[in-house]
Amino acid sequence: MQFIKSLDSYSEKLLQKPIISLGIIIVIGIIFRIYFTNWDIPPFAPDAFVFLIEGTSFSNGDFSYFSNRFLWPMFISFFFLFFNFDDNLGYFNLMRILTMIISIASVPIIYFISKNYVDKKYAILTSMFFAVEPNIIENSLFLITEPLFILCGLLSFYFLIQKKDKLILLAFLFAGLSFDTRLNGIVLVLLVLIFSIVKIKKNEFSIKLISDEIEKKS
Repeated sequence: MQFIKSLDSYSEKLLQKPIISLGIIIVIGIIFRIYFTNWDIPPFAPDAFVFLIEGTSFSNGDFSYFSNRFLWPMFISFFFLFFNFDDNLGYFNLMRILTMIISIASVPIIYFISKNYVDKKYAILTSMFFAVEPNIIENSLFLITEPLFILCGLLSFYFLIQKKDKLILLAFLFAGLSFDTRLNGIVLVLLVLIFSIVKIKKNEFSIKLISDEIEKKS
């Protein structure tokens, strides 16, 4: 019984230290992804081969495959510049590492978004659930656009809910990048646009009220 109380007390203290807790969660998330990755065979997703061809072409200066979903192959093409593997499997494994990093990079963003609505310890738990969620892990191993799409979408939403009006521009930027990654990112672009219009109208209404009050006092 004493052991359980001590464990609960230690867990409570750990949850109150976001940096340490997030670090542990990130490490666990990486371990899960590495464990479930089969490094010896090519990926099963057909799109991964397409992205490999496009990324390789971009790294060689050939942009004949340039399309509206350019962001992911353009991103991986930058890293292809620094490696020269003997076969495609080496490039696929490099893509696996990149998708893992991008997927894990979403974990702290989830925390910063969550803590705007719930207590820090619950925001930590939300991040943990995200890091070990089977579908999220699976998507990060297919070498396709989902991890980058999720990261851009989360960043857009994070900047959208901030109080500083200038950060709306960053929300638009990442919403646009999510749209470049996947076509259904248009929903996020429309969300940011609607939110911006509502916020502008609200500010105009507040300014009008202040002006009316000043006129009354004068």
